[in-house]
Amino acid sequence: MSLFRSTMICATLALAAAPALAQPLSLEDALRAGAAQSPRLAAQRHMISSVTEQVGRARELPDPKLPVTGPDRFHHDRDFMTMRQIGWAQEFPNGDKREARNLRAERMRDVEGANLSAQRALLYREIALAWLDVHYAERMRGSVERLARQFKLHADTVSAAVARGRQSAAEGLMLRHVFE
Repeated sequence: MSLFRSTMICATLALAAAPALAQPLSLEDALRAGAAQSPRLAAQRHMISSVTEQVGRARELPDPKLPVTGPDRFHHDRDFMTMRQIGWAQEFPNGDKREARNLRAERMRDVEGANLSAQRALLYREIALAWLDVHYAERMRGSVERLARQFKLHADTVSAAVARGRQSAAEGLMLRHVFE
């Protein structure tokens, strides 16, 4: 059982345990609330937005670079000579390569969109299973309460049934013992 499902079941059972305080929660409301509060779906939506940002940028030329080479690279306190040359390097990948990068970014966006749909479907499944567990538990509780009332009525009438000889004393004691 997943952590989310067990958390959802516990939360829903807590609401079901206090019927005077809780309003009935329909399956549609549970699905809507779960989708709005799901950290999994929020993370997947952020992933889609980050991949979407890459779509236009993948087609552009890369940023210029400041090449750092030689024995004194990354050391600002050493000086081999007093003269330094600084220059910029720019890569110019061909247009087909840049277009291929852009197409790859678009496909990644499509993959992340499909992942979002899959995550949403899994979340809806878990919420629906938890909702159904609670729904049937509430129905079973109602049935058990009705059955308990019937046994209580039967236990209340057992002394009269024993007196008339319709029921044995052992059955009467057993029913009384159950409800004490």
